[in-house]
Amino acid sequence: MAAQARNHQARADLAGGQAAHALHTGTGTSEHEREWYRFWISGLEQAVLTTQEALGACQAELATCRKARQVTRLRVDALERFKQKARQAYDQAELAEEQRLTDAAGTARFVAQRRALLLGRTGSEEWT
Repeated sequence: MAAQARNHQARADLAGGQAAHALHTGTGTSEHEREWYRFWISGLEQAVLTTQEALGACQAELATCRKARQVTRLRVDALERFKQKARQAYDQAELAEEQRLTDAAGTARFVAQRRALLLGRTGSEEWT
């Protein structure tokens, strides 16, 4: 994560600045140099605060995105289940229609054969 890396770098810069300030404060440096280090460290501290705020915003956005992804995943799963049930219902309706047509054809054939038998005809004779 870029914001986290920037925050770590800002903290490292601040630690280095504080170490340099401590090193130069111990030696006989002028007031002007000590003041420069204080302002420099103040700027580094401000950079750390800025990167912490940016990191917090990025983490909040990440949490929001993760929640949205989770909700979306649940919706996709529900749609997949609905699609599967709809497909099964369609397939069952197709099979039922096919069975109905087969039964109707069989019934029509049976009725035709029964009528032919009742009229004394066989199935091989032509109707006149």
